[in-house]
Amino acid sequence: MPPEPELLDRVIKACGPAAFSVEGASIDPENGAERESIRSHFLIRKLGLRDSPDLAEAVNAAFEAYPGKDEPRYRPVIYYLLVKYFGREDSL
Repeated sequence: MPPEPELLDRVIKACGPAAFSVEGASIDPENGAERESIRSHFLIRKLGLRDSPDLAEAVNAAFEAYPGKDEPRYRPVIYYLLVKYFGREDSL
């Protein structure tokens, strides 16, 4: 899907300094603690979603949609995919 530059800018701002640090900018898809952080900090706190099994499924779908098997993924892209997945563009 072609990205929407304005939305991607808002997602990067929502990531804060993590988007620009070497350690925080990428996410290891195999790191369960990182996946939990995405669920609790981004999906629940930032986007205001209710906790449910759908959140874990959405995180899995975002990692599957982002090419690069077994490689770290860029945090803002994963977050962007999740915003689009839930239709929460107005939450940022």
